[in-house]
Amino acid sequence: IDPGLTISYGVLVPGPDVQDGVPFVRIQDLALRNPPAMPNRRIAREVDAQYKRTRLHGGEILIGVVGSIGKLGIAPASWAGANIARAVCRIAPNEAVDRDYLALVLSSRTSQDYFRETTRTLAQPTLNVSQLSKVPIPFPPLEEQRRIVVQLNDLQKKTHSLRVLQEATSAQLDALLPSVLSKAFAGEL
Repeated sequence: IDPGLTISYGVLVPGPDVQDGVPFVRIQDLALRNPPAMPNRRIAREVDAQYKRTRLHGGEILIGVVGSIGKLGIAPASWAGANIARAVCRIAPNEAVDRDYLALVLSSRTSQDYFRETTRTLAQPTLNVSQLSKVPIPFPPLEEQRRIVVQLNDLQKKTHSLRVLQEATSAQLDALLPSVLSKAFAGEL
């Protein structure tokens, strides 16, 4: 973790949406890929002032810790100055950790299982910050972290391409089915 920051959750009571207020990040805003340019909710500047410690700089990893436990996002640069909800924790890696590597590890099945196992369920599922800080994370050298990120991103692109191809093939087969059935019933096969 960046030595100047801690793993922290945000604003407890945000109050009403304020048109010219401070952008306010909620769990539904989180995304590892293609997050919204700006969160769609804003809080009063007076509320934000009470939570200076969780103002975003851009580039932090954000993780759901209430309700949607383990949902991840990376704060884009356009979110600098925004604040986060109580249901969201901010993680700012230090220079020895590749942010994208850490996000991938936190999104892994092993980490997500850890979150589910350590989550307390009261009124809503809640992951404690101290539990979050204890998630087992392998830390190979920085260059190895970067290599892993490149390889996994390449695999994700290939998987996406295959998924698109499969959907197109499935659509073509669905379109052919009525024609084949019609010929079968007419005895033309």
